[in-house]
Amino acid sequence: MTLTWPTYRLPRFREFNDPLPSVCNPSSVPECVSFHLETFQWSLHTGREEKREILLYILQNAPYLITAAVSVSSPDGLESELLLIEKWKCMPKASTSCQLVTRHR
Repeated sequence: MTLTWPTYRLPRFREFNDPLPSVCNPSSVPECVSFHLETFQWSLHTGREEKREILLYILQNAPYLITAAVSVSSPDGLESELLLIEKWKCMPKASTSCQLVTRHR
């Protein structure tokens, strides 16, 4: 599967009820992620697994990522939000200089 995405330096991901595309296992990493993505913001307001997978995919495949700002609100409550945030902060990232900025409800 080859994905063609426009080159954005600051994409912002927000919640929509539309189904998410399956982007977590493409045959190659899109150029916009592997060579251009420096900063992104995402408001993650649900506990949907595919949304968490997309975030992990970006963190693991964006070597030029400087800042990832994620606002999280889980239906499972504050403890669940804090566990997710801790998991994201501890995981290995493609960019050694990436700063993960998180906010929970």
